[in-house]
Amino acid sequence: ILLLEEGEVAHYGSHELLLRESPQYRELYELQFGRQKEPVTSEAIVDGKNGQIEAHGVATFVVAPSGAA
Repeated sequence: ILLLEEGEVAHYGSHELLLRESPQYRELYELQFGRQKEPVTSEAIVDGKNGQIEAHGVATFVVAPSGAA
C-alpha cells in the first residue's frame, strides 16, 4: 500500500505495518471504519471464501494472484 501526501509517497507497507507506524494511515482507516477491536488483516482478505469476504457489512471482492486456484 502506498500512502500519498500532496502527490508524494509519505508511507508504504502492508496494512498492518501502516496501522502501527503511520498516524495518517491510521486516521484514514479509523475515519472510514471506526475503531475496531480486531482490524481486518491482509490474511483475512486472502483467506476469503471464493475471493469474497464480508468486511464491515460490505461485500469485498479480491483478485487472486496469477497462478492461484
